[in-house]
Amino acid sequence: MICEGGPRADGPSRTLARVRAGNVLDLVDRFAALAPQGRVAVYTSYPELARAAAAHGAEVVRTPATDFHFGRTLQDAVRRFQPAAVLALGGGACPLFHPEDFAFTYRALAADERVVVANAPGSADMVACNHPQGLLWTDLPPIDNSLPRALRALGYRRVLIPNAGRLHFDLDTPTDAMVLRTLRPRGPAIGAALDELPWRMPGLDAAVARLGGNRPSLGIFGRVPSDLLSHLDMMARWRLHVLSEQRGMKAQGMDGLQAGGLVAALGPERLLAAAAGVCEAVFFDTRPLAMAWEASEADRFYSDLGQDDHVGEHRLRALTRAAAACPVPVVLGGHCLVSGGLWCLCDQLRD
Repeated sequence: MICEGGPRADGPSRTLARVRAGNVLDLVDRFAALAPQGRVAVYTSYPELARAAAAHGAEVVRTPATDFHFGRTLQDAVRRFQPAAVLALGGGACPLFHPEDFAFTYRALAADERVVVANAPGSADMVACNHPQGLLWTDLPPIDNSLPRALRALGYRRVLIPNAGRLHFDLDTPTDAMVLRTLRPRGPAIGAALDELPWRMPGLDAAVARLGGNRPSLGIFGRVPSDLLSHLDMMARWRLHVLSEQRGMKAQGMDGLQAGGLVAALGPERLLAAAAGVCEAVFFDTRPLAMAWEASEADRFYSDLGQDDHVGEHRLRALTRAAAACPVPVVLGGHCLVSGGLWCLCDQLRD
């Protein structure tokens, strides 16, 4: 089950939706090739994606553009298709997965006991389980990130796909799309969509160039996972300055007051000014701040792109301008930037 939809009110949202739609079509083809006996269902509010997915052989279910509820949609798929097992993900998930990642998932689902398979122990982007009829008699969470925790509470044993950076790359923001273009995913549809992107992010280009330098000093701020830091310690010749906080923000349902954290207390402009003295590039997950400031999706996306004159929330606009004025390149984005994004960039440079 692949879910993709929602409002597309502004330019960045519409452009990102085209990239995610390309990922959906590639996922349909990949699942059909890996498990020809299975069925691929695409739940979407976008009529053009519905037509394209049907042409690729998916069974399409139309959804409303607002008030999407992941748990109830998953239950609908179980009732509608009566599967022996179900794999569920959003339209931005898994653009870099390898076939063996999905093969591992399918093997785990063949167990007699109830299991839930996920790509991450905390906030999951891909979730699969066997014995799915048990999902019909309970309330499931509205987002996919916390679904493994809910299923473990129902008695499912959690199985994690063997860890790798590609498992943590999720296409949620304009920055993710630009990083993904650098990484060159295999899918033809998403590759074509990435080639058509109109955006330019010179800060990202400059920061990525710094990654290949001689032991560069990098600032990484936001929801930075510990497994990324372990990997970088072993594999990257980078000196790190890390401020990690608010991990699990979505999965644990933090409110805005909690989400601001130390960065909000210090002031992001002060943090960037200090980072410029010790770092050659900064990768900054701004979403905890954006949540604390109740910034809209449009504001977040325009901030990622450095288009501060389109950012309505005054504090996020000030941060966007401070990042542009910083004497070292600063990349603004979401969780993927400081998890799967940096991990995959590290691996690409090493290869």
